[in-house]
This record gives sequence, C-alpha cells and structure tokens, in this order.
Amino acid sequence: MAALAVAAASFLPKIPRDQTIRVELGNLAPRVAALTIRWESATGDEIKGGIPRPRDANIEDWTGEVTFRYENGAPRVIEQKIHAADGDYVVEIEIESMGGRATTAKTISLAGGGTTIDVADLALPAPREIEMGDAGP
Repeated sequence: MAALAVAAASFLPKIPRDQTIRVELGNLAPRVAALTIRWESATGDEIKGGIPRPRDANIEDWTGEVTFRYENGAPRVIEQKIHAADGDYVVEIEIESMGGRATTAKTISLAGGGTTIDVADLALPAPREIEMGDAGP
C-alpha cells in the first residue's frame, strides 16, 4: 500500500489539471490595447540562472497562447485558465499599446490554484504623435 502511495505521488504532478495565470497590469491597464500570454513547459534549457532564455522569434512552438483585445483599456487584472501539469513554465507576456509593443518573459511554478505575474513596471513605448499633412488651400 505504501508503494502505491509513493507511485501515485510521483505521477500526480504530471497529470494536467486546471491552473490559473493572472497578469497584474496595475496603472498600465488604461493604455493596453491588446495582451498576449504564451506559455511552455520549462526544461533546464529554457532557464539559466532563473531567467528565461531568449526565444527565436521565428519559432512558434508555445504550448499555449491567448490574446485579449480591448477598445478602451484593459482591466487591472487579467485571468486565464489553462489545463497544465504542475511544474515550471516560461510565460511570455506581450502588451500592445498606442505607442507600440513591449514583451517580458517570466518563469513561474504551477502547483494548482493560481499564479500572479506582475507586469505593472513594464516600460511601454510612449504613444506616437500623428503627423498632420500640409492642409494647403
């Protein structure tokens, strides 16, 4: 019976279950036009010193991806439920604003329940000014 309990304990974390990723935008929320969350399981190759490795922009092999679009700014907290096994994941968050895009990557540990990623300090590009052409007569 004890051997069965040990075997179950080693396999249960590998079984996918409902997890929640929360993105805390804070004061950035009114400037957000779109937010994309991408995630993949983090093996030793993705993490060096606790920092996610840079990804090749041409490779689109994320485990999951979701994009939210907003006309009048985003809520301060965005939640996404995913079905994933417990473990470490590299999460990339891309924010689009009137000024352009900003991206950050974080390593998180999922263990059931929810995990919050705070991106309120992410530097968004300043809004671009629209140049008006010469109106002339």
